[in-house]
Amino acid sequence: MPWKNIEFSKREWKQIDSEISEFRHRCRFLVDQNVPEDLTLILRGRGYDTKTIGDYGFCGRDDGDVFQLARKEDRILITQDGDFLNDTRFPPQGSPGVAVLPAHSAGEDAFANAFGELLSVHGDSHDLWYEQKLSFPGDETVSIRFRDASRSRWTTVRFRFPGNGPPMVWEDE
Repeated sequence: MPWKNIEFSKREWKQIDSEISEFRHRCRFLVDQNVPEDLTLILRGRGYDTKTIGDYGFCGRDDGDVFQLARKEDRILITQDGDFLNDTRFPPQGSPGVAVLPAHSAGEDAFANAFGELLSVHGDSHDLWYEQKLSFPGDETVSIRFRDASRSRWTTVRFRFPGNGPPMVWEDE
């Protein structure tokens, strides 16, 4: 189960960019109250439509209420609460997506770096995040859980973003 570099030729990157540009809706985010304000400011500064739980008066509300708000408002939920990875309580079906960031102790730079890397690789199209759960453990990796249509089941893919090298994907042997 080694890490393998993700390598694309310029022509392949061009094709990927072309296909991603066909998705019309840019990401819209809902930031949970446990996420440092700096990330909200960074997202807004990059032009993303970003709201906080406080904007809706939902501070202190139950996780179920927060999840339903994200679904109702069609916003990708950004949180530090690992409870949102529970598929039984928070099913990914019909969800605009959930991103669970590393614990605050990992440092606010870890948030911005990990999230920026993900946006550069995963794309900032709202449609690409639909029904996905992303987990950032704070170790230069991200796990993306999604429905694999070719296998008709949920699957998880792990990516690694080393500070001084190309992105990598974990491949089972």
